[in-house]
Amino acid sequence: MSGTDHVRRAGPGDAERLAGILAEGFMDDPVSRWLFPDAEDRASRHPAFFRVFTDHVLARGAGYLTTTNDAAALWLDVDPEGPQAPEIAEELLAAALGPNLDRFRTLDALMQAGHPHQPAHAYLPFVAVLPRRQNHGIGAALLRHRLVALDATGTPAYLEASSARSLRLYERLGFTSLPATIELPDGPEMYPMWRPAHR
Repeated sequence: MSGTDHVRRAGPGDAERLAGILAEGFMDDPVSRWLFPDAEDRASRHPAFFRVFTDHVLARGAGYLTTTNDAAALWLDVDPEGPQAPEIAEELLAAALGPNLDRFRTLDALMQAGHPHQPAHAYLPFVAVLPRRQNHGIGAALLRHRLVALDATGTPAYLEASSARSLRLYERLGFTSLPATIELPDGPEMYPMWRPAHR
């Protein structure tokens, strides 16, 4: 899949599907392995964890799916000059994360510290492809769908790559690494990346 005609915007009825794709796609991700160190706990908690974020984004941003339901992306608009969206309720995160809540607090604080404040931009917190469908260009096509729209409005984009492999994909799509990485305690690095709008 290389075109953008196989992508659709998700609706409220897609929340469980979005969360399921993200949960499966991130199962072996370095940051997820750090956040949920126990593999069985990760498999058990991932769907509820990603459902918290899926519900949040569908209410305040936009989710996208491939029409074959093998890839998903969540996007949020960030405008430092506009009204600030409410944060995810602590009790929802606590229920989803269980004993991993403190690790998430550390991760969240580091990510917020590294997130650029200016200018207004689109933020990609999560994108995933089902493991059996990876390495077929599906993730790139899903992202291009949104990036074409952002380019049309002159909107830059920001994300944190969670592995060197994903960093290379984002570089091919026009993202460049910011100077500082995010270093998780006794864990992997994350790579903040910025993409100016392409005209």
